[in-house]
Order: sequence, then C-alpha cells, then structure tokens
Amino acid sequence: MTLLDMARAYPEMSVTVRLADLKAAALELAQQIRRDAEADQRRRERDYGSPLVLQDKVAADLGVSNTTLWRWGKSGDLHPVKIGGKVYYRQAEIEAIVEAHTEKEMTH
Repeated sequence: MTLLDMARAYPEMSVTVRLADLKAAALELAQQIRRDAEADQRRRERDYGSPLVLQDKVAADLGVSNTTLWRWGKSGDLHPVKIGGKVYYRQAEIEAIVEAHTEKEMTH
C-alpha cells in the first residue's frame, strides 16, 4: 500500500514517514495530475474538434485583453467554450484571427 492509498483509506491516521517515501508519494501524485490533465485535454479536443486554449493564455499570446476576447466572441469571430467555470477558445479560431490580422497588415 502506498502513502497515497493510505491517505485515501485512512484520512485521520497519523504516520511517521521516511523522506524517500514522501518523495515517492509526491512524484506519484504529480504523475497522476499530469495524466488527468492530458486526459482532460484529449477529451476537450475530441468534444470540440480543435485543441482548446484558456482565455488568459489566448489574451497573453495575442497581446489583447479579456475584454477584447469577449468583444470578438460577441461579434462571432471567436466562440468561447465554458467548462467548469473557465473560458476556453478553439485553437483553430485563434489561428484564423491571427492569419486574418497578418494578411490585413500586409495589404496596408
């Protein structure tokens, strides 16, 4: 039984733990979090047809505010996807906006 198994099975139990065991438990927990995040991303891609990117990352990458993203959503340029209280945008739509903006700059 691992430390994580014991913590789940006996949440009120006190134990003395070797540092090596604590490190192993932390690594196991980090790996599980990474596997869960990857599975969530694959599920979002399957359900929405394009990888989804968090609103704050889109805003930072494009150098715009969340308000600008909201306006683009209202105008139909982007279609926000709300999952668990977070707002995501489809990668394909973001790329289309960047491409359109780049083309617009080249013609001016």
